[in-house]
Amino acid sequence: MRVTGRYIATFGLVLLGVAVKAQDTTLSIRDVTVISDYVPYLADAVKEKTAPVAEAPDAPLPKLSYSIIPIQFRTVSRLDIPKALEMGKNTPPNLRNNHIRLGFGNYASPLAEIYLHNKRSEYSAYGLTIKHLSANGPDKAIFSDNNVSLFGKRFFKTGTLFGDFDYVRNGLRFYGFDRTFPYTPGDDSLKQVYNTFAASTGWESKEWGKRKMQFKGAVAFHNLTDKWGAQENDATVTTSFKTLIKEDVLKVNLAYSYSSYSDSLGSLNRNFVHLNPRYTPNGDKLKLTLGVNSSVYVDTAKPKFYLFPVVDAEYEIEKGFFSAIAGVNGGLQKNTLRSFITENAFLSNRIAMGNTVNRFEGYLGIKGKANASFGFIGRVFYNQFNDMAVFIADSTVLRRFKPLYIDAHVIRFNAELAYQYSEKVRLNLTANVYNYKVQDSKQKAWQLPTAEVKLNTTYNIGNKLLFSADVFLMNQRPATSEYTTLPATNLKAFADFNFGMEYRYRKTLSLFVRLNNISSVRYQRWYNYPTYSLNGIGGITFSL
Repeated sequence: MRVTGRYIATFGLVLLGVAVKAQDTTLSIRDVTVISDYVPYLADAVKEKTAPVAEAPDAPLPKLSYSIIPIQFRTVSRLDIPKALEMGKNTPPNLRNNHIRLGFGNYASPLAEIYLHNKRSEYSAYGLTIKHLSANGPDKAIFSDNNVSLFGKRFFKTGTLFGDFDYVRNGLRFYGFDRTFPYTPGDDSLKQVYNTFAASTGWESKEWGKRKMQFKGAVAFHNLTDKWGAQENDATVTTSFKTLIKEDVLKVNLAYSYSSYSDSLGSLNRNFVHLNPRYTPNGDKLKLTLGVNSSVYVDTAKPKFYLFPVVDAEYEIEKGFFSAIAGVNGGLQKNTLRSFITENAFLSNRIAMGNTVNRFEGYLGIKGKANASFGFIGRVFYNQFNDMAVFIADSTVLRRFKPLYIDAHVIRFNAELAYQYSEKVRLNLTANVYNYKVQDSKQKAWQLPTAEVKLNTTYNIGNKLLFSADVFLMNQRPATSEYTTLPATNLKAFADFNFGMEYRYRKTLSLFVRLNNISSVRYQRWYNYPTYSLNGIGGITFSL
């Protein structure tokens, strides 16, 4: 044990010396070998006898306190105009409330047109129109047309109240008298004057749709007299209702008309009641309009009732471009002295007044457009008419005309083309070809053409120069006189070319010229009445 203690002491001193000497990096370490028995010793483990408990940590919320300082900041009102508004105001153009056209042409043809209108208003619209045109053509072919019209509208939240008044005076001379007669008629007997007074008023509501109905009602009256004692009075009351049934449109038109006509032969009073409902179901490709035209007619004889089905159909083959159309129709047409002189002013002062019945009308066709500028429509019609009115010359030397009523079947081929390139070029073409089958073999469709073509075109250059051209073509027509033993004649085919030009010096000032019948052929539209040859009018248009 002494030896062992001695060795342990020696080994401790050696370790102490090494530890002290280790601070010197140049220290050299000697190798020491210790030989001894190793006895491991492990201490007893101390166990915790308390069971573990999981406890939630206690994290109390902090107490916060704050307050808003009651300080009011001073603000300055300022309106900043956006930059876009500073470039200028988008105000509507200043409209003139008048438009005047004055002109003069060959055949001593004065022209005057005056249009007066109130300026833009959300409450009302009213105006006055005055027109005059007259001429003294070859063979004393004199005419004078005069017109004065007043109109007005008052706009309300629920609808519009409207009314108008017209006075028309048409003077003419029967220059187509029979020149083979032994004596010439007196100049006063060749003159005719028509005076027409017309007025109307009514109300049209605005809103319509589901559970709402649009209503329109109007009363119209006209009185027409001529130089030789013929007189016509016509009064009409019309009403219409329109509403929606789900997505479908229902419209009902109801009208009553009273017409009286008298001349040296006698008088006739006529009463008409019309009820025409229309139902248009909502459709995508197929659009339909279904309804009836019903009329009750009463004169000195027993009342007559007319009922005609109405169907108009359009099937869209290619959306927005091509459609097929078809339909059937019919109705009672009231003929009046006013409607007759609008078509042919050289009427006799003694005529038989009657009605035309369109027993059946059927049509089939196509319509569409090739692009945004070009559209077209083509149809074929078949009609059965009772008492269709045509004009024949009467038996007097004056060669005035009277209506002759015939029964006829008519086939009509119709084609219409329309082209528009922006606001520069516009072109419209209408062509009709007719085939008449008259039931009375002794009669024909007197003075009615079997083919006619109308062409109208305009060309606008910079909104400064405006050109227009019209062409009217009509083939030959049969004509005859009353009680004649001579064979019927044919009026020659004709082509009427017209040209117009307008130079707009300013928005309120322009010059114009209009040339008619450039080919200068005195064709006859009505038997024995040749038209004017080349005639023209030039003048000025301005606004004050």
